[in-house]
Amino acid sequence: MSLRDALKGVLDAEDLGKVAKSYDFVGDILLVKIHPDLLHRSEKLLEIGKALKKAFPRARTVAAVPIFSKTQEIFRTRDLKVLFTEKDERKMH
Repeated sequence: MSLRDALKGVLDAEDLGKVAKSYDFVGDILLVKIHPDLLHRSEKLLEIGKALKKAFPRARTVAAVPIFSKTQEIFRTRDLKVLFTEKDERKMH
């Protein structure tokens, strides 16, 4: 299943275009790239997270990376926004 298929009932056509087609799994964390405009709409973030969790049951945590974000040079880290997590999951990879 694609990300856009999973989000068809949650986002309208314009907002679906702001979600990247690809995704990554790091362990059981699903990482998706989302346009910063969507990350500022907090009312949609939980819905997006739940829809992706339902589409990808292997994911225990769903996190978003802003599309235009850059990797920090020293430790190769990125800013993430957790959209959904099971209970109180805290992970470091």
